[in-house]
Amino acid sequence: MKARNGFLLVAVLMLAYWAAFNGFIGIKYKTDILTVGSNLIASLFVVAVFVERSTAVLNSIWFGAALREAETQERLARIAWSHANFGAEFLDKMKPAAQTLATVEAKRDKAQAWAALFIALGVSAAGLRTLEVLQDVVPASLPVFQLVFYHLIDIVLTAGLIAGGSAGIAAITDLLRKYIDATKAKLPA
Repeated sequence: MKARNGFLLVAVLMLAYWAAFNGFIGIKYKTDILTVGSNLIASLFVVAVFVERSTAVLNSIWFGAALREAETQERLARIAWSHANFGAEFLDKMKPAAQTLATVEAKRDKAQAWAALFIALGVSAAGLRTLEVLQDVVPASLPVFQLVFYHLIDIVLTAGLIAGGSAGIAAITDLLRKYIDATKAKLPA
């Protein structure tokens, strides 16, 4: 774990050095960023809900039968458990049913996460952006490679936000709401 963290730190520092060496310039944020950000979050939330529902449908197609079978086996094992002595022998019989269900659920969750990321990358590549909405990007003022890198990062960041789901975006909304409320409380009346 420490080696991986060290590697990531070195990679980030190398990227920062490389960007500075190649003359990447800062990009200003929009002056009405709270309004723009609120609209962006609302849009991302709606898209995330659509992606969640789409991936849920895909998962029901891919894993529906296996999940129902595993749930049935576990349910039957629990029924048998309620009518049996609670010895180690019974637990040995119930363990495979529970493990099978956990395995199918884990595969389903992993497939859903990958499907959500794939769909979100497509949506983002097609034009839905996060950074571009929040910042005043003037393509003519940026080196070509910086502009390409900026769009790449924006696509990946937006896809991550969408694939992270509506709960994650709702948490961001709550955090912003708390920030706005705290800022309002500090202002003189």
